[in-house]
Amino acid sequence: MNDTPSQDNMPDDSKSDSNSSTTLLTGLGLAGAGLVVLFILLITVPICAIAILLLMGPTIGNVFSNVIEELEQTPAPSNSIWLTIEYLYYWFYSII
Repeated sequence: MNDTPSQDNMPDDSKSDSNSSTTLLTGLGLAGAGLVVLFILLITVPICAIAILLLMGPTIGNVFSNVIEELEQTPAPSNSIWLTIEYLYYWFYSII
């Protein structure tokens, strides 16, 4: 006599089902669990982003203020853009 159980003699729980996760969720009454998780994520991510911006806002503002102050203190080179344009003009016509 053969002691190995066949697929037909196994209980229904151990048979493979292609929709086992769906069956498990609906069987437990958790059919909308994925939507609930998505909703929780859509609510908590913006709240966390706003909280981080409120906490880090002054620091970020100081960084931009410091950059602007440094740019204002740096003297702009006079006529350097026109010298560059003139150089490119003569260079371009020298290769033609």
